[in-house]
Amino acid sequence: MHSVQWHRNQLRSAAARRAWPHRTAFRGTDVVVGEVSMLRAAEQHGTPCVRNAEADHGMASVIVARVDAILRNPDGRIEVWVDAELHRAEPVAERARLLGRLGRARRRWVELRPHGSATLRAHLPADVEPGDLIAIPCSKPIALANLRRSSRHPERMEA
Repeated sequence: MHSVQWHRNQLRSAAARRAWPHRTAFRGTDVVVGEVSMLRAAEQHGTPCVRNAEADHGMASVIVARVDAILRNPDGRIEVWVDAELHRAEPVAERARLLGRLGRARRRWVELRPHGSATLRAHLPADVEPGDLIAIPCSKPIALANLRRSSRHPERMEA
């Protein structure tokens, strides 16, 4: 119950609301931006997909990415690899949300990959698994072409 209440309080906070574009609504396991269901958009158009919309600071976006792989490191870190190239976006990863299902496990900090040199930390259920969808708010608009997977990304070559 604690994690459910914590999550609700986080969504109500002003900082959490500013991370998302205007007219963003959280409906169960979905994020709706300007009456467009991000869960439905991913089902219809595949991933990654993006919705750009007006925000407090101009334009912002929401990326929906599919989890490709989970790496559980010996030091306890969890790396969540997604099918979107995040290095060109300005993701607000700490506000990312699991779409399509409620996590059964307690939320914990994970690293969203791939992303250049910076570590993107997201607070997601520990039972996140390959195939899951994640909505990631971004502080600026991004073109879909800039999110598509690239085999040239240095992190993909190392993995």
